Amino acid sequence: MRITDILRTEHTVFVAAFDQIEQMLPQLQTLAEVKLIGRLLEPLLHQHGEKEENLAYSALIHILTEKQPFERLHLDHQEKSDLLAQLAVAPDITEARHLLRTAIVMLRVHFLYEDQVAFPLMEKALQKESLETLGNA
Repeated sequence: MRITDILRTEHTVFVAAFDQIEQMLPQLQTLAEVKLIGRLLEPLLHQHGEKEENLAYSALIHILTEKQPFERLHLDHQEKSDLLAQLAVAPDITEARHLLRTAIVMLRVHFLYEDQVAFPLMEKALQKESLETLGNA
């Protein structure tokens, strides 16, 4: 399976999880509950981001003359990490909900950009065999 197919599948799973989180977020009663959602998401998103940066982006960035799309994606990963770190130390439930919602919105935009711009660019620039090798790594 191509790395881009694997990452798109993970995006689909994350978006479904985000839908559920957004539905339940107003019913959460305590700061600890909201922070727990962030703690559950953080390692999953970190692993996904590592896969993108270490396999997908690094394979393509060496052959591109225009690096801006991938610099943006790296900055998005850093912003996601920063938001989840702020959530972990949020002083109250209102701030925690806001940070979690902000992270989810940012991640939805990030995934959409990857799916519509970055991954098609990768599929155009790299051979199918290379994409499959990355998918098996």
